[in-house]
Amino acid sequence: MKKIFLLFFVLMLLTACNNQEGISLQATLDTFEENGIQLEEVRNGDSETFGMKLNGVKPSTYSFNNETFFIYIFNDIEERKEGWEDFYNLTASKNTVNYDKFEEKNLLIFHVYDTKSNININQILDNL
Repeated sequence: MKKIFLLFFVLMLLTACNNQEGISLQATLDTFEENGIQLEEVRNGDSETFGMKLNGVKPSTYSFNNETFFIYIFNDIEERKEGWEDFYNLTASKNTVNYDKFEEKNLLIFHVYDTKSNININQILDNL
C-alpha cells in the first residue's frame, strides 16, 4: 500500500511540475519568426512606461516596423500575475499609447504601436 501511495505522490508531483513549465524568450522569438516577424533587439531606457521593471523583472525589448515589443519572462505564472498588477497600479493614472497585452504561463508581452497595427500577437502566439 505504501508503494502505491508513493507512486501516486510522485505522479502528482510530476504532473504539477509539468503544468508550471514556462515559456522561454527563445521560443517566443522563434514563434514570431515562424510567422514572418523578425524582431530586432533594441536598447530600452529605464524611464519608459513599458520598459520598467515589473515584479523585479526587466523586459527584453524588440522592434519590428516601428512597433515595439516588451517581453517579460517571469519565473512562473504567479510572478507574471504580480508583474501585471505592478504595471496596472503604476500606470492607472497615466495616459498610455496604443498597446496590446499578451499573457501566457510565465510570459507577458506589451506590443506598443503609434497607429493601428497589422500584427495580432494573440494569433501569432496562440500555439506557444
